Amino acid sequence: MSTEDLSLSSQKNVPVLLVTGFFGAGKTTLVKELIKSTTKKIGIVENDLAEINIDGKILSLTPGNVEIVSNVCICCSKGLHVSEAIDKLLTNQPDIEYIIIESTGLANPKNITDNLYAANIKHGLKVVGICCVVDAKNYFNHSKIKEQNQQIIYSDTIIVSKLDLVKDDQHISDINKSLLQLNPTASVKAVING
Repeated sequence: MSTEDLSLSSQKNVPVLLVTGFFGAGKTTLVKELIKSTTKKIGIVENDLAEINIDGKILSLTPGNVEIVSNVCICCSKGLHVSEAIDKLLTNQPDIEYIIIESTGLANPKNITDNLYAANIKHGLKVVGICCVVDAKNYFNHSKIKEQNQQIIYSDTIIVSKLDLVKDDQHISDINKSLLQLNPTASVKAVING
């Protein structure tokens, strides 16, 4: 093992938060709010399958360093794209204190955390949480979609967004029951207006 290998493996553990959620759930809004609520230097990996990455452009306007991975899902790419994005973030801004990865609406969070292996070895990352954003208004329209359910199952925190668009208390209660059936150990939190 070379001295370069030793220095790479001895770097500090950079905390990483993975934010998942089905399309339109409010992931980008959550990431913007997280950035605004901290004084830490944040690095963002924005993954979008769209040809024109609007979310990445929105996040680029925030006070964080953004790497955009477009037209490929980071959960399916064997770790190459997410590792490259993190490498660019930490090479260009070595003082980044925290990384937020916003996945596509179809991403499997388990595959993403598995794919962080190469970046973890090089930069000493530490996944501190997987957060799934769930759209309260459209939750049951998506409840049979495998990808949304995987995101819920592998999360340790579930954010139920857009509660201001739901007026039925029974609907909200049914969402909470469904979420706890899929993931009884997750912390479930509700947000209004992002």
